[in-house]
Amino acid sequence: MTPRARLLVVDDERLMRMSLRMVLGEEGYRVDTAKSVAEAQDMLDQYFYQVLITDLVLPDGRGFDIIRYARKLNGSLESILLTGSDSPVDENEALLAGAGAVIHKPCDLASVVSATYKASTRAGLGAGPGRDA
Repeated sequence: MTPRARLLVVDDERLMRMSLRMVLGEEGYRVDTAKSVAEAQDMLDQYFYQVLITDLVLPDGRGFDIIRYARKLNGSLESILLTGSDSPVDENEALLAGAGAVIHKPCDLASVVSATYKASTRAGLGAGPGRDA
């Protein structure tokens, strides 16, 4: 049995946080949520995460800020940026900050699950969350 990845989902939209928590939880991931940069930083200071999923635009900053902060704490952390922006500049900045994937909103939850699976595999968790390899 492979270990379960612990994820942090950061989004200021409650419905998105709860939807991702439910869907990813059903896939076997341990999911925590935050609604702001400050709350995410507090969570990152307290817990070790293998995967970070963050929205780009948050009430107190940008997803890039969280990715950079998280990668300073854990260089092997994998991250996924969710964005409604079509700007190549934003996508490039996300990749430079360390995002392994950029998913454009509106998105279906299946694409986030797929990206999360790939991220958890890159993080060294084998075949996925809580499944036999």
